[in-house]
Amino acid sequence: MKNTFKSFKNFSEEEYRKYFSEAHFIFDTNVLLNLYRYQEETKDQFLQVLETISDKIWIPYHVGLEFNRNRITVINDQNKKFDEIHKVLDKSENEIKNEFKKLDIDNRHSLIKYDKFFEEHSKLFISFKSELNILKTKQQQIRDKDEIKEKIENIFNGKIGTPPEKQEYIDKLNKEGENRYINKIPPGYEDQKKEEVFAFGGIQYHGKYGDLIIWKEIIEHAKKDEIKSIIFITDDKKEDWWQITSGQKISPRIELINEIQRESDIDFFYIYSPEKFLTFAKDLMEATITESTIEEVRYLSKTHSRRPSWVTKIIIDRIKIWFFTNYDDPANFLPYDSREDGYQYLFGGPYDLRDLIFSKYGDDYPERLLNKVIEDIEEEYGHIDWAMKDRAIHVIVSADFETAERIGASGTFQVSSILDHNGFDLSHMVDQGKHYYSQNEVIDDLADAMMIDSNDISYEFD
Repeated sequence: MKNTFKSFKNFSEEEYRKYFSEAHFIFDTNVLLNLYRYQEETKDQFLQVLETISDKIWIPYHVGLEFNRNRITVINDQNKKFDEIHKVLDKSENEIKNEFKKLDIDNRHSLIKYDKFFEEHSKLFISFKSELNILKTKQQQIRDKDEIKEKIENIFNGKIGTPPEKQEYIDKLNKEGENRYINKIPPGYEDQKKEEVFAFGGIQYHGKYGDLIIWKEIIEHAKKDEIKSIIFITDDKKEDWWQITSGQKISPRIELINEIQRESDIDFFYIYSPEKFLTFAKDLMEATITESTIEEVRYLSKTHSRRPSWVTKIIIDRIKIWFFTNYDDPANFLPYDSREDGYQYLFGGPYDLRDLIFSKYGDDYPERLLNKVIEDIEEEYGHIDWAMKDRAIHVIVSADFETAERIGASGTFQVSSILDHNGFDLSHMVDQGKHYYSQNEVIDDLADAMMIDSNDISYEFD
């Protein structure tokens, strides 16, 4: 039974280490293209690892073809991000100014002066834009000498699969792919909606069968060279490569392990993410891999982004700044009404985090990036309702002088009602039986109850 179902075998940590040390490493297209997206240190350390194990690496021919076809697009995308960031900065600067205008600080608060803030803020933006312009001059350009491409070509020289000789071979694979995809047999069925068709070397290819072609090359490579251990490094996270349980990648799909073991004499087949590959390389090969490199590789993989990781971080941080400027956990500043068993959302709310983020930025950024913002915030705060932070409010106070006069408390008044600018009744937040001597005294009591500064309350009495 053990040999019959060996595809289901669980390996110990020692066995993983053993097979890693013996493995032949095969790389997917996305891993090579990511080298254009990494920062300089990360890219150099990754390439250094490849050079260190150069006698044990290989790529399918179709990976080399996809790399050469797509590298121009990736380079172009990286350059376009500089213009995108300039637009983000301009938009952010204008948004901050508009938010201050909404507060009408000049007319409603004599102590707050924000001219100096805008002056310093503007200097910071100008400085960062200048830095971006310098970085752009260092960014790989389409017509420049491509050092990354040259290094990859040198590293994988003689370590690449052979091209198909006849169209019939690819046509046969396409036919097999149709049947596999209908029955959701991995890999590649998640790409079945791709419509791209292209030709190279006299052979016509359908983009949706790219993963299947790569997979078949891996199997043929295992047969030819009588390899016993293969680790495939890919940044692909789809279920047609991975066994996914409760959102977690558990292992390669059992069908893949079983297929390659049936077709070859291989003992061990596994899939590693780029992050896991570098982590093992650091531990087992004593490769020079810094934590910042692993963090960047992890971050780029996690956000599923084609942006440079530093660009994505800036955008995510910008969204968070906007959010926390305008919203907060109600427990931090709102009064709790035990009679209603809930917080008094004086300035608006309760709000759902996802609704807020997507209504504000849903048209500007991809869903995956916005989900990352939400994930980060909920990791720290949990899944809660949010309240608007705008504490500058206007209230209308109705004073009752007649009752005070009737009981002999001339010169004082009681509060009949307090309504905020949204018509929300705040009367219960002061002592309506108390005799007040001045309007300021009422506002001070209200501010204390609301846990805000009395200067943030503008008012009128009727």
